[in-house]
Amino acid sequence: MKIKNITIITLGALIGSGQAVTSLIDFAGATPTPVTAQGGNFWTGVDTISTTNLLVTTDGSDSGWDITVGFTGTQQGFGGNGINGDGAAAPFDQSFAIIDGIYSSSPAPTGFVTISLSSLTPNTGYDFIVYTDRATSWSAGNGEINTTTGIGPSGLVTPKDALTAFQITSDGAGNAAFTFAEGPTGNFTGDGVVLNAMSISEAIPEPSTTVLCWVVLTGFLVRRKR
Repeated sequence: MKIKNITIITLGALIGSGQAVTSLIDFAGATPTPVTAQGGNFWTGVDTISTTNLLVTTDGSDSGWDITVGFTGTQQGFGGNGINGDGAAAPFDQSFAIIDGIYSSSPAPTGFVTISLSSLTPNTGYDFIVYTDRATSWSAGNGEINTTTGIGPSGLVTPKDALTAFQITSDGAGNAAFTFAEGPTGNFTGDGVVLNAMSISEAIPEPSTTVLCWVVLTGFLVRRKR
């Protein structure tokens, strides 16, 4: 007699209960980033062109991801406390995260900021959210983001006092990078645009896709015994 030995996996296990790791970055120019949790979240302060380890938002541990900031040309840099944003929705409502940032007062290719991520999972999608603002004058050209490493947006506009979301798929070496500069229609007279803060998290597949993958896998777990 043949007996079917079937492994049963619940729907909850199929979907999984884990959440994506997220890092919050404060591009600090003058105001230090607190080392303790603010608003329930830990932030990574970046105010140097040296490589910085990104922290996990929930517990402050090392995410394993690294970030490096580079400047090309002139009229880019880390801004001081004269650059003040109005604030966005949580978690981008923290005062230290919007009081300074990376500024750009010239368009690419004349000058631009390059933000590079490394030690990511190769060929994997990462979700980014950037907050761009300054309370003082702001170029009519807004900011512009262009992906330089990995697969992502080109010519993405980042308006004043707004959150802008986009996704970049890392390359085969686990790297991703994009440039930030004043838009091509800006006035380039020193008003500039500012990237105050950013979040990055590994994209989670749609639930339907995850379930489908597990259903296929479950087929291989069905065995027959004599």
